[in-house]
Amino acid sequence: MAEQIVQPLSFPFSLSTLSSRIGFMAKRLPNYFRVDKREARVFEGDLPKQSYGRYRHAQQVAIDLEYKTLHPNQFDIKTIQLAAIQIATPEFGAVIVRVLPHKLPLYMLEVLKNPEIQKVFHFAFGDCSLITEKWGITVTNVACTKIAAKVLFNDPQKSTSLVSLLPQFLNIHVSKEEQLSDWFVKTLSKEQVEYAARDVLYLVPLLEKLSEELEKAHKLDEVRAIWNSLPQVVADEVSGLHKKNNWRDPIIQYK
Repeated sequence: MAEQIVQPLSFPFSLSTLSSRIGFMAKRLPNYFRVDKREARVFEGDLPKQSYGRYRHAQQVAIDLEYKTLHPNQFDIKTIQLAAIQIATPEFGAVIVRVLPHKLPLYMLEVLKNPEIQKVFHFAFGDCSLITEKWGITVTNVACTKIAAKVLFNDPQKSTSLVSLLPQFLNIHVSKEEQLSDWFVKTLSKEQVEYAARDVLYLVPLLEKLSEELEKAHKLDEVRAIWNSLPQVVADEVSGLHKKNNWRDPIIQYK
């Protein structure tokens, strides 16, 4: 019987080329995007374990929500439908978690409850009230760029929207065209993902710039005191106490 010679397997390209091709294919997966040279991913229901492992060790994370309101001119947490929650850091980019009915985003909630992680919002009162109403948790260690800007400017006529603040402090321009788009569509568009990612990617750098200016103006301690009061303010809002007592605070409440 003739000896059988087994030839080694050969490939038309090197292993390094294969690895790069696999990486390229991964980047084309439906949930992977590049937004302003940063990674942005979309997931259903919750953070994946790997992403949770990143964010739970961060000192600061930026948080934002996308939702549908039945009354466009009224912020009513009882009727708002929550569609997505975003999280980001300058180091790890952004993750957009699409909210699913009857499923708790347990990894995301662990980050929100962790008192060692500062959560940076742009409208903390509204977003934290929605989170508490939807999932029954208290968001701890909260910072808010809108509150910071309101105290810094001390001018109710001056805009404190993200669209206004980002060019002024970071020379970054963003669009809000997708804000009222349908966030419950089966697949988010590239434009929606870019919008949602940009809403969180720049919050931490913006907070740093605002904090520097507040320090110069000797107002940083005042702002921190307001931030520290937010968990109780949110609890009173969700319980209906504010509505019962007709409570209003232009610094905390209004957009």
